[in-house]
Amino acid sequence: MEFSDLVKIGTLGSAIDRDGMIRFKLLPEYLDLPLTDLFLIFKNNKVRYVSVIKEDETHGMRLLLDDTEIMTEAAEEKGVIIALPSNELAELQQNNGVVSYIDYNIVFSDEFIGKIIDEYDNGAQNIITISNGDKEFMIPLVEKYVQEINHDIKQIIVQNIEELRNL
Repeated sequence: MEFSDLVKIGTLGSAIDRDGMIRFKLLPEYLDLPLTDLFLIFKNNKVRYVSVIKEDETHGMRLLLDDTEIMTEAAEEKGVIIALPSNELAELQQNNGVVSYIDYNIVFSDEFIGKIIDEYDNGAQNIITISNGDKEFMIPLVEKYVQEINHDIKQIIVQNIEELRNL
């Protein structure tokens, strides 16, 4: 596995509480994933593999990891990235009903305009990248641009995208 195979799913907090747990925050699209084994990416690009012993959401989102030394180091560094390998992440998402929009068809004004080739969360909303073979452009997945999503036929009908197509 390469470093580039890891996908950020969240970050760890900056303190271990009296129960020996550390707070964490997941990106919105990964909130429903069960956490078992994780990679932690430190600011100096050091990567550590840890297992989750316990996950608790009664007092905020908190984790107990199998290695207290690594957990302490992560808390001291602040903002350590929680990551999973892309292949594991895709399997977890599929098994837990999390939808990926990759390969969905995009329709605008009753016309097929391309397929989704990439998606990511920019911290404010999900962004999809559409390609028609010749050109690529991005659209935020927000109400202003998304008219309808049909998961059965893998299609998203978009609106108000004239300016985005011409960027």
